[in-house]
Amino acid sequence: MVDPITATAAEVGLDVLPSAAVWVSPNVASYVGGDIVGMMLSANLGRRRGNVLAIDVGTNGEIVLQKGRELFATAAPAGPAFEGAEISQGMRAAPGAIERVRIGDDAIEVDVIENAEPVGICGSGLVDAVAELVRTGLVTPNGRLLWQEEAEEAVPAHADRIIPDQTGGAIVLHGTSDDPDATIKLHSQYIRQLQLAKGSIRCGVNVLMHHAGLTANDLDEVILAGAFGSYIDPAGAIAIGLVPDVGPEAIRAVGNAAGHGARMCLLSLTARVRAMDLPARVSYVELSAVPDFQDEFAVAMGFPAPS
Repeated sequence: MVDPITATAAEVGLDVLPSAAVWVSPNVASYVGGDIVGMMLSANLGRRRGNVLAIDVGTNGEIVLQKGRELFATAAPAGPAFEGAEISQGMRAAPGAIERVRIGDDAIEVDVIENAEPVGICGSGLVDAVAELVRTGLVTPNGRLLWQEEAEEAVPAHADRIIPDQTGGAIVLHGTSDDPDATIKLHSQYIRQLQLAKGSIRCGVNVLMHHAGLTANDLDEVILAGAFGSYIDPAGAIAIGLVPDVGPEAIRAVGNAAGHGARMCLLSLTARVRAMDLPARVSYVELSAVPDFQDEFAVAMGFPAPS
């Protein structure tokens, strides 16, 4: 555990009143830092009733599990897929970003931030799109986008949206394949990027659940934190297997919980004392030290079969 730091603004290079007090929350472990202490503080973990799973979804997915009064934590490197980065036509959640996708019997409908002309797809739209592709059978549980010939038999209404290429194909989410420059497409390799990201986080969830002796049926609530966690559709998170199937009603988005925890510490000495107490109560689980980690990760990568 890294102890909290007390300094002045001048000492840490902040461009505010030089004598202003600066307090940095303690860390739990190398990859579970003070921001996650803030998340635990904001969500009242360790004090509330029941079994609660909390995930800060981002490039590094930090996971905290409360079992009664016990706390367990780990970190899973997810990469930037949830934030739309390194995805062709991926973008942050800004005007023009596709944030919701629905695949109907004969059309694909998209919701775009601020109802602008679509120019890309953000993380929540990516999750929605893949969840819908898995639900309709256009993407298999192992993450493969159907070839056009296969789709003509399985999902004929949307087969013409699949564009063959050398990398496994792509599917047109907006526009038509007749005008490739004006389309928003999702390529199969980016479905795989999402699969790797969600597999890493879900593997961490599974390891913590096993470590604590809990199953999905034992969870009372799943909390999704972070900017991305505020926008993801709970049903989509379940459909791609990012979180255990606890039912959408048990999933709660809390936004920037780390920032809220920081404000609590800024305004309350009691909150700061609690923040200093929390890391010592957390059992940290290092994923790379888990026996059969690669097998666990391989299982977590798969998408649940559509019900």
